[in-house]
Amino acid sequence: RVERLVIAVDKVRFVGEYVAVILADSPYIAQDAIELVDVDYDPLPAVSGIEEALKGDAPVLFDSLGDNMVFESHFETEGFEEQFDSADLVLEEEFRLGRVTGLPIEPRGCLAVIDEVADTYTLWTPTQIPHQVRTAIADHLQMPESSVRVVTPVVGGGFGTKCHVFPDELVAVALVRRYRRAVKWVQDRREQLLSDPHAR
Repeated sequence: RVERLVIAVDKVRFVGEYVAVILADSPYIAQDAIELVDVDYDPLPAVSGIEEALKGDAPVLFDSLGDNMVFESHFETEGFEEQFDSADLVLEEEFRLGRVTGLPIEPRGCLAVIDEVADTYTLWTPTQIPHQVRTAIADHLQMPESSVRVVTPVVGGGFGTKCHVFPDELVAVALVRRYRRAVKWVQDRREQLLSDPHAR
């Protein structure tokens, strides 16, 4: 199992991984505060492909795994080998596809609030997986799932990019819990291209 923290600690693994959180009363104040953040990076060697990542001497993305093999699975259909053995022609080819990402018109955003009386939290987010988001928030903040409500009023374009639990959703609720006031986060297009998952 890989434990990915919501904010990078000690090691930043990819461009776009969160390294800080800034709270502000307006996007303009937040942008000014971002300019004050100074992070010193010690460059790590890059791995640019699957074959390189699987080599024994490749830099390891998650130290707890020991290598870059996150999981391995094998599928076998009855009669598969016989079909290939009896085929008149077997063609083997390797295909390489460029980087692809889902790119909805609207970037993601979320709003988290607290019900002070009931000590429950509501998160509005355009997710395709509201139940998994609720479970992740409850697990992350060590609270019962009944204390978390996830509302998805409109998903908009998803294309697979909105079927993940994102750090910003977890952080928004954590900040509401700590500071007892609403937290709104909206990404811009650049942030979306840097930090949202890519198809490959």
